[in-house]
Amino acid sequence: MIFGFVRSLFILLTVVGFGWALLSDRPGLLVLTSALLVIWFSQRTVYSSASRRLLATLAEHEDLLCLLWYGKAISIRFYNGNTYYSDWKTEDGQASHYDQ
Repeated sequence: MIFGFVRSLFILLTVVGFGWALLSDRPGLLVLTSALLVIWFSQRTVYSSASRRLLATLAEHEDLLCLLWYGKAISIRFYNGNTYYSDWKTEDGQASHYDQ
């Protein structure tokens, strides 16, 4: 949770620095903040593209979904925060293992 806040704070500072560099005519700061924003945007785009394609492939190929599920490579997270893994689950903050 704290990592998301810190990451967002750094992104916000970079955007503010970019705006300030444009207004105050500071080319060094403009180049630095531009590079940071391009790196952030490219990482975000690559990650979302890969996730979207993986989800589409898993929805289309049930055998791949089962293979990743039993190999404990994926989990399912619902909007309410409950997470289900192949051998245990977290519901309402309580973790419980499935009986074999």
